[in-house]
Amino acid sequence: PDITCVVIPDSVTKIDRYAFSGCSSLSDVKLPASLSQMDDSAFEECAIKTISLPEGLKHIPEWTFANCKSLETVHLPNSLESISEYAFYYCKALSQINLPQNLAHIGNDAFNGCENLKEGDLVPVLLGGMIVHVDGKIDPASDIDTINTELMLADLQTIEKALPKMDMDRVPRTRPMMALCLDLWAWYQMVA
Repeated sequence: PDITCVVIPDSVTKIDRYAFSGCSSLSDVKLPASLSQMDDSAFEECAIKTISLPEGLKHIPEWTFANCKSLETVHLPNSLESISEYAFYYCKALSQINLPQNLAHIGNDAFNGCENLKEGDLVPVLLGGMIVHVDGKIDPASDIDTINTELMLADLQTIEKALPKMDMDRVPRTRPMMALCLDLWAWYQMVA
């Protein structure tokens, strides 16, 4: 028979590699407070819908919940410090996850294919696995504003470098293009 529910006893402190991997009917998992370590692919390709990881767990290894396509909600402990590459890879239904304050690293592609996560949830992922919080706290809206400002400043630096080399006589004479070029040229003259 297919396993649909697992209650792991309090005596368990570690879940080994591939322990439940491929249990395609496993939809309900209760983890003990004593759990402090999981190995790669422990729950890969399961049908889990919600998972609550216990306090004390500091690391989620590679592929731990990869391809759990029914996984919608993940409750991460405040003790969590890192999420490895591909940990939640292609968890297509994942729409709710809390990122704890102590989280210092998210590996590349940790949330690749998680189509239902909102942009604010993905700020750390967009930064290539590094979490940078300007205000020293997790605030996705503020982080997105900071990232957008940094991107605009980088664009302005690119324009600033290109304008002196620009031959204004060779710019296409369409109204929108001319207006843009003249605005940029005026801006450059003002700040130079």
